[in-house]
Order: sequence, then structure tokens, then C-alpha cells
Amino acid sequence: ILVFICSQANAEWNKDWPGRNKISVDAAGIAEPIANAPVLVRLHSGNFDFTSVNIDGGDVRFVAADDKTELKFYIEKFDAVNELAIIWVHLPSVNAADKDAHFWLYSGNEAAVTTSDSKVVRDANIVANLHFAEKTLLTDSSGAVATGKITVQKAGLIGESAVFNDEPLTLAETPAISASAGFTWSAWIKPASLPQTASLFKQTDNFNLIIDAQKLTLTVADKVISGGELKPTVWQHVAFTINAGKAVLYINGAEVGTGDVEDAAATGSVDIGEAFLGELDELTIANTVRSASYIKFLVSSQGVDSALLNIAAGEGEEAEEEGEGEANYLKILIDSLTLDAKIVIGILAIMFVISVWVMWTKAMLVARTDKDNKKFLARFQKSSAGDLLELDKGAKYPHSNLYKLYLAGLREMKKRQHAGGYHEHAAQELE
Repeated sequence: ILVFICSQANAEWNKDWPGRNKISVDAAGIAEPIANAPVLVRLHSGNFDFTSVNIDGGDVRFVAADDKTELKFYIEKFDAVNELAIIWVHLPSVNAADKDAHFWLYSGNEAAVTTSDSKVVRDANIVANLHFAEKTLLTDSSGAVATGKITVQKAGLIGESAVFNDEPLTLAETPAISASAGFTWSAWIKPASLPQTASLFKQTDNFNLIIDAQKLTLTVADKVISGGELKPTVWQHVAFTINAGKAVLYINGAEVGTGDVEDAAATGSVDIGEAFLGELDELTIANTVRSASYIKFLVSSQGVDSALLNIAAGEGEEAEEEGEGEANYLKILIDSLTLDAKIVIGILAIMFVISVWVMWTKAMLVARTDKDNKKFLARFQKSSAGDLLELDKGAKYPHSNLYKLYLAGLREMKKRQHAGGYHEHAAQELE
């Protein structure tokens, strides 16, 4: 139970939000700073206490490292019953040089109303962005609605995902693509099987991103660029950029193909997933060229094995003092005890120490007694009848109870002898 406790220390940002988690950002491997970065926050029972938050997540807030500036965010999914949440947070910058980069997650205000907004986490260059959430399966984050016969996969990559079965998804009136002005297309795909031939992106005949057997192929007018190898039944990130007559293909953040293309342009609707069999998630189209570092950032921040964020399962200051972002559960347990409980535990601890001391003392006494008994018996058994009354001379058996019994008998024999008893039978009586 302690794993799910979120410390209720006084909040720095707002006292009406008692719950606070520190979220550390590790941008190692991202070569250049990423401005206006949309980061994916995955909450689950292992890093967040869903029992202390509103059922719809309406009291969730994100605050910058200064503990003053609120960050924009969008809740794609919040399932308090199954303890799972998918939230996009807009960070002004992600920089690998900032070794202490972090922000805060606040919760616990029952009266709060959500400020989640899908539009605030998309920058001005994004012209289409579909998360494929169950409730907004065909709706773009701007509010535009696509058309098509896709279905939803509830156990998708990022919350839910779209399932394609040969038929495309159509985006109407998408802004024009220009090979000279700059363009970026990206998405996560999970082919049901390979090889297959399908179009992931098509706008007129000038632009077409194709799965060709197991390769990724981009055609721009009559130019063809191929590269990389796709895998069946696993999630992989695919992207391409066009800028100043040059196109680049990416798979999982790595450049797999590049080439010069004509200064072509296209307008009109866009088809996604024509003849494609599989799942697709987090489709984004931008009217600017994204850098290789940006593409790699998307992969590292959105994949299931993402290590970009580390969410401490406790109040931020305590986690910071621990040095590893983990809660001190023993301290939490002790602090939760009442005074009388602490007194009882203290008494029990003292009794435990005393009982251990008594058992140890008795064990040592038994060991010493047994040792001296063996020594005395060895001498007694080797003695003749005439020596039985002389075993006390030079004897050192301080812990032997048999020797003490012998001395008691010996004293009795000597009393009888002194009183005129039968000395000739003393040895036999003692024996």
C-alpha cells in the first residue's frame, strides 16, 4: 500500500493542491535543445496515487521547475478505475545540458475543474495531429474531423490506437505540402504482417509514403527514396521530412534514407493507411522541417520503453533529498503512526531485546553446564571405589550440576562418618 502513497506535504505552488510528484527529465542522447516540446506523461498505479485524485483527473495540474509557472497540458486518457492516464504536457524546452531538469505534478483538489486543452500542446507549425483516443477517434487536436472506417484498439501504444483494415483515413483540406518550404510527417505504426504493400501517406500523386514489402519508400513526383526495414507486429516510429529539395526518411529516430527531390507541391485531401493492415497511432503533420534531434526526441519520449521522464512516487522535496527520486517508505510509515502506537511499538521493542538477552544467557548457561558435566562424568567413571570420596580434591567444575550433587552426597557421608556411621559402606552408598 505504501507504494501508492503520495505525500501530503504543504504544496509550494498552491496550498489547495496537497498532492505533489516530482517529474525528472533525462534528455541524454538528444543532441540539441528542443523548444516547445510536447512530452508524454504516463501515469499508472506504480508511480501515482489514483485514490487521491478526482475521478476524471480534473484536479491534475503541471507546474514548471520554479514551482510557480503553470504548464499547458492535454489529458488524452484518464481512467481512475483501472489506474492509467495518458497526458501531454507542453514544456518550453528540453535540453540535455540541464542535468536537474524537472517539473511538478499537482493533484488532490476536489473542487478543481480541468484545464486540459488539446489545442494548447500543439505548436503553430502543426497542421494535423490525431491521437486516436477512443472518444475522439477521428477528431484532430484542432477539432477537425477526419473520415474513414477505422476501428479502435484499446490496448494501443499511447492509450488507444487506430486499427486499419485496407481502407484509408481521409483528412480534408490539409494545407499544401511544399518541398521547398519544409514539411514533416510522423506516426507510430504496427503492421499486422509483413510483407505488405500499403500507403501510409498520400497527397495527390506527388507525395506518397509506402510500405513496399518490408521497406519504407517515399515518392516525390518521379523521385524515389527507399531505406530501412520494418518489422511485423511491433510498434515502430516512421517519419519523413522535406526541405529545400531534400527528403529524409526515418525509422525509430534513425535516418534510413535520403535524397534530392524536385520542388513539388500538392494541395487537397490526404489519405492515410490505404491498403494498410495494422495499427497506427500519434499521427502528426507539420508545415516545417523537424530536425533529426526532434525526430529522435519524439521516439525517446513516446515509446513504451521511454526513459525521458522519471515520476517520483512521493512528494517532490522528500524524493529530491533521497537523491534518486524515490519515496522513503519507512519514514512515511513511521510518520503515519499515532503516539500511542509508537509507545506500544517501543515497549514491544524493549521486550524483544530483553527476551533475546534472556534466551542468549540461558543458552550459554546450558552449554557451560553440559561441558562441566561431561568433564566430571569422565573423571567419575574412571575413578576406583577408593577414590570416589576424593573427587573433590583439585576439582574445577563450577557449572556442573552433577558435581554439585556429588558434593551434597559427599557432605552427607562425612556427616555420618563423623557421627559414627559405617565408613566401610560410604563409597558404596555414594556410588
